[in-house]
Amino acid sequence: MDLSNLPDNVLLDILDKLDTREAVRCSVLSRRWRRVPGMLPNIKLDVDSSFEHDDDGFTSTLSDAARNNYAMVGAVQSLLSRESRHDIRRLDLSFFSREVSVGIIHAIDDTVRSLVGEVVLGTPAQGQGQAREAPSALLRRLPARVRQPHPTAPGVCHGARDSLLRLDRRLLSTIDLEFCACYTIELEWLPKLAELSIAVWSWTSHEYPLVVGHAPRLRLLDLSHAGMVNSKILRLSKLLDNTTSLQELWLNFETEKVWIQPETPKHLAAFMRNLTLVDVHRIHPNCGINWTLFLLEAAPLLKILSISVTDHLCVPVEEELIKRFVICKKSNINWEPSDFKHSNLSKLTIHGFQPNNIFMGYIRRVMKAAMNLEEILLHDDWCEDCESYYPVARYPQTKIERDLVKKAINEGITSPIKSIQFFHTSEAGTINIID
Repeated sequence: MDLSNLPDNVLLDILDKLDTREAVRCSVLSRRWRRVPGMLPNIKLDVDSSFEHDDDGFTSTLSDAARNNYAMVGAVQSLLSRESRHDIRRLDLSFFSREVSVGIIHAIDDTVRSLVGEVVLGTPAQGQGQAREAPSALLRRLPARVRQPHPTAPGVCHGARDSLLRLDRRLLSTIDLEFCACYTIELEWLPKLAELSIAVWSWTSHEYPLVVGHAPRLRLLDLSHAGMVNSKILRLSKLLDNTTSLQELWLNFETEKVWIQPETPKHLAAFMRNLTLVDVHRIHPNCGINWTLFLLEAAPLLKILSISVTDHLCVPVEEELIKRFVICKKSNINWEPSDFKHSNLSKLTIHGFQPNNIFMGYIRRVMKAAMNLEEILLHDDWCEDCESYYPVARYPQTKIERDLVKKAINEGITSPIKSIQFFHTSEAGTINIID
């Protein structure tokens, strides 16, 4: 059978499995196939790929990377400007953050009516180790999922601190910002936004880093930040003042300073009333863990509470100046939970567990508050970022040790927890139940 006789949906399914450049080249095979570039539902282009470009007397004097970047801009503009353009499920572009690249952003903005899925803008793989900072014009106009390059110093954000990232898109359902250096992110009008992730972001001491306008369907919020010396302490009640539909809250402190302030339920009731899952990730041991109970107290429908405690750094900071002026001393967060009762929490998960007074006391406090707690899951330490196992010295290794932990947890409890499980992560990253 001639491929040209296939129905459009079958043809597109075949072409979607090809590299975008190869699929576009197929458009020269027949008159019918000329519509192919405008019909592709998934577009992925990387500046590291080879692009054809004419010798115009200017680009020929540039490096191969710069010529490819110019050609990349032209290819994106051509693909997105076609009159036959159909809906795009995923647009994945990797390019160098140069002024000429603003043409890519303009092309996306001009075609935003057909972007019904996800936009991923990134730097090429070869540039990941360098601090290639995007112009502020790019930062202001990025319409969806953004990836900026990793900074040169671990845990230190570089970027345009005088920039504002304003997001106003009716069709977006997912936003994922990585290494975002804008001082404020404004969610102006995002009626379909369901998930928002901001990783390794930065903010000034004068501005609030996240302003939620109209995002009535926001159900998942994931915030990651390595708190430094000058990191402003944030109040969740102010940060999420207009959010009422949140169901999942993920907070990652990257083993640095805790940058949120514990608050009473009175201040948090509005946005935490529908939460069912809270994950507080990578707490430094020196910061303590009792303060996390303010989240449990303020979320009456919470079913799953998960905490992760570790002092592991994927890339240890060696520079003394960075250690002295950027990385702050971690200290215990003083917070005394009230004598509250919780009816819905059913599962408590702890990563980096050790059978000492800190963890055992925390578990007993949760059990006292959570009247219907059913499961306690205790994990050792595993870094999913660098995929390495860091054994916790005092993690219960034998069955006798694990039985003693179970006995200590349930001692004196009228309704003991029957399901207390221990998990070991192998060096290959496989999580196994060991008891």
